[in-house]
Amino acid sequence: NYTSASAEKTFTISVAENTWTETPAIADITYGTAPAPTAKAAFGTVQFTYSSTKDGTYGELPENAPVGTWYLKAEVPSTEDYSGLSTILEFHITKAKAPEPVIPEGLTSRQDALLYSITLSGGWGWLNSSQRVSVDSEGYMARLMVDDQNYDYSEVEGYNADGHYVDRLIPVAVAQGTNTWTEELTIDDWTYGETPSAPSAKAAHGDVIFTYGASVDGTFTDQVPTQAGIWYVKATVPASDAYAELTQTDEFVIRKAVPAPDLPKLQASYGQSLRALTLPEGFAWDDPSLAVGAVGTRSFTASYTPKDTANYESLSGLKLSVTVQKADNQWTEEPAVKGWTYGSKANTPTAKTAFGTPYFVYSSKEDGTYSTTVPSTAGTWYLKGITDGTENYNETVSKAVAFTIEPKAYEEDGSITIPKIDSSTDISKLEIKDGDTTLKQGTDYEIKKTLKDKTMSVTITFKGNYKGTVVRTYTATDKEIEEYWAAQQKKSAQTSDENLTEFWAVLTIVSLAILLMLICIMRVRKKNHELTDF
Repeated sequence: NYTSASAEKTFTISVAENTWTETPAIADITYGTAPAPTAKAAFGTVQFTYSSTKDGTYGELPENAPVGTWYLKAEVPSTEDYSGLSTILEFHITKAKAPEPVIPEGLTSRQDALLYSITLSGGWGWLNSSQRVSVDSEGYMARLMVDDQNYDYSEVEGYNADGHYVDRLIPVAVAQGTNTWTEELTIDDWTYGETPSAPSAKAAHGDVIFTYGASVDGTFTDQVPTQAGIWYVKATVPASDAYAELTQTDEFVIRKAVPAPDLPKLQASYGQSLRALTLPEGFAWDDPSLAVGAVGTRSFTASYTPKDTANYESLSGLKLSVTVQKADNQWTEEPAVKGWTYGSKANTPTAKTAFGTPYFVYSSKEDGTYSTTVPSTAGTWYLKGITDGTENYNETVSKAVAFTIEPKAYEEDGSITIPKIDSSTDISKLEIKDGDTTLKQGTDYEIKKTLKDKTMSVTITFKGNYKGTVVRTYTATDKEIEEYWAAQQKKSAQTSDENLTEFWAVLTIVSLAILLMLICIMRVRKKNHELTDF
């Protein structure tokens, strides 16, 4: 019957202006009570904070806030929906009624005792603690400092507003008097072997008797002690009809005497520790592990313990003189080295000496000339360890130690490479390498050719720094076979000539020797006039 319809309209919700629905209020309070502020706002929760000054920082009211003028801030923080409120009110914290001072009870003392010997509780203090108590007195004035800033003491007996205190008479029960010392017991310490000190003491009434004992609770006698130690003297005034017995005990010390031993003069070698030195009876090093140090004269601390330790002091911090002499060095670990293979990294020798650090020298002969150059070629070598001498110890040289640098062995697919050899290869120009190093023919290897049928065998024999034999074969050409046999015939002829030459040389030497022997015989015969027989 009809179609649908719609429309839009924009409207605004504005921030509400907040108002107090219950005006903030706070009543004055007394010290020690909590405030009870009131306030309500149209929007939000009211927050209460406090400050001792109107323009100060507001926060929680301190516990036991002091008497005075305070300020309350009733505040509702603003939000996106309503505005904030803040009101500051003045209020007062007034003095609370003062509590009745608690008078100490049950105080007792004796005649003539000083008042300060009676301890007061609850913060009270005697006005004149140096006066002596008497059985005739009803009590003594004492003072209690009070907090009259926060409490009202105006109606409290003995209150003084200017001094902020309360004075009261405190009763003390005083018993019958006792005897007293007019001169306290004293005795001076003395040292063992000296004349004993005489004790001194005086009492208000009666004569003093002195006795001695080894402990406070032990037996006391009139025998004056003579041994070193802690002792006790007792001063006693016997009881009388008017006064009770009076005693006093004092501690004194008979000091140990200080001995005066002759200090030894000691000798040592560099590298020794103090424990290696023999001390006279009673002496002991403070630190026996200390080294005696460098050559020269130095001192070390020691202690001395006498035989009679009961009456003589043990001494500490004594300076004993030690003369240190030069030491002979020793091998604590003989030099040693493990051989290696030519081309490998050289092994580091090991050795240790009692003093210093050894270094190493090398030679190709046991009795040869040694140098610090580390050998690198194959063969048997010798090593010596040397530690140079110093002002503290002498030089030491080890015996020669033999080790071997083994020749490097040829291995297939190893670092030594041999090029392909065939009939076209010039053996004299053959280039064999060890890594990047080219080996020398005649020095590092020899080459020999042998022919069997048409197979040419090239034998490479390594030597010097290398070892191993390698054979390479190939089929020789007719020309090469012809040249090979021609070379062999020529070599055979040269060998025959060399052998003949060697034969005639030997024959000549033998002949000359026979002739020389005959000449000698003739001279001897002639000298002996026997030449005609010859």
